[in-house]
Amino acid sequence: MRSIFFTPARGLLSAVCVSLLVISQLGRAQTADPATNAAPAVPATPVKSDAPASDLDSAIVLYHRGKQDEALATLNLVLQKEPQNINALILRGAIYTVKQQWGPATKDYQAVLQIDDTNTEAKFDLADLQFRQHQFDNARAAFVALPQSKDDEVRDLTSYKIFLCDLLGGHDEIAAKELDVFNKAAARPSYYFGNASWALVHKKPEEARTWLVSAGNIYPTRKHLQYMSMLKDLGYLPLPPVPPAH
Repeated sequence: MRSIFFTPARGLLSAVCVSLLVISQLGRAQTADPATNAAPAVPATPVKSDAPASDLDSAIVLYHRGKQDEALATLNLVLQKEPQNINALILRGAIYTVKQQWGPATKDYQAVLQIDDTNTEAKFDLADLQFRQHQFDNARAAFVALPQSKDDEVRDLTSYKIFLCDLLGGHDEIAAKELDVFNKAAARPSYYFGNASWALVHKKPEEARTWLVSAGNIYPTRKHLQYMSMLKDLGYLPLPPVPPAH
């Protein structure tokens, strides 16, 4: 996403977040790439690889086309030749995440950290795996422990994840203070999606719809999907269609 998390020269994983099938806040289907909702991540340091670039490129293309099994097979071939290829491990972990195969995904991200224990992308994804399994307190601790990013968008997304961990983990008082910080900053996605999330969790769908519509009018689709996908994955979206006016 400049993509926040994925540019071809910097890392692979954020192919994972842009290519989502997201149901819009208005109850209408809205298609981005026909792939899936794997975990977002912060950029990886480029890793020199002896494998042909086409092998990884092919896996990315297959992934975006929703052909995860074929992408996985291609990545397995790359990793047979280069078992320490960080980019291939991260993308394979993303595919396992899409498949909700938490154990293999965890193993791949941990393998990255055995190669490079400073890799923030893998640390983010391990935290996100806990979030996806509703281990909100553990996920929060892992997100908080991440190094502070220099990227404003990454910091905002991470802060929103921490807020969701508190909100969904039953820590309303802490979440309310975090929401107040979003409200004071305003003009960031966390302001709109934080308020939408608060409304959804507290069963105020029409208030949430207002916030989501505002966000959709302000932010480009790529940024919109990063935040929306979390609410979709958690079962809060799509909202019911607006009843017809009488």
